[in-house]
Amino acid sequence: MAKTALITGAAGGLGKTYAEYFLKAGYRVVLADIQDELGLKTEKELSAYGECAYVHCDVTIPGDRAALVEKTVALFGSLEVLVNNAGVASRIFVEDISEEHYDFIQEINQKSVFFLSKEAAKVMKKQRYGKIINVTSPRAVFADTRHLPYGVTKRAVMAITEYLGICWARYGINVNAVSLGMILTPMSAHHLQEDPDFLTKVANIHPIRRVLTPDDPAKVVLFLASDEASSLVGQTITVDGGFSILNQAEAPTMPWPEE
Repeated sequence: MAKTALITGAAGGLGKTYAEYFLKAGYRVVLADIQDELGLKTEKELSAYGECAYVHCDVTIPGDRAALVEKTVALFGSLEVLVNNAGVASRIFVEDISEEHYDFIQEINQKSVFFLSKEAAKVMKKQRYGKIINVTSPRAVFADTRHLPYGVTKRAVMAITEYLGICWARYGINVNAVSLGMILTPMSAHHLQEDPDFLTKVANIHPIRRVLTPDDPAKVVLFLASDEASSLVGQTITVDGGFSILNQAEAPTMPWPEE
């Protein structure tokens, strides 16, 4: 029987790409999001690759989280994979952070990951099988001047991944994460608006000499959902083309030998 993958934030962007990869691999997929019009459009488009269904869910609302898992099982009879992809970016100077803004980022990027995972685990524990994949960022480790709320939530996601990983491994549930570097998506498109040469500049300071595409993390997420990753527990896999291990002080003027 085909396995079922539940992906949050799947109406567009990276979530949509993840969904396409899972469908092509033979999974049935639930696309969860709050963007109903876009979500239904994506469902129609991706149905060419396999069984999928859009379900409205605000991951910050407890009732929505519980209903999402219930609807997933009602639709497809099981839930083997949860990808906690839903999230928001936040670029703001420390002096401008209000308590409301801080709480908003925490609710979506951090709190929802833990509590939706708990809902999914209720099903996965009974099955004695499950894969939970969270999404974090190198900004969880490398600080700058404008991403404090975002970075704090992404560091928390790494900790949640580790704790849930060791707590649920005995039930056959693997909890891991991907840490994503710069990938050109609708969420990051503002960089191009601010600087038309952004892609060239970023590519030049990546060891792989290119900006990552949504296909890059999608392949890793699909791997973490597979049985081949059954020995990985609480791990965070960095998918950033080597950017985060490059000496950033020298990166802008990093010399490369001629081909």
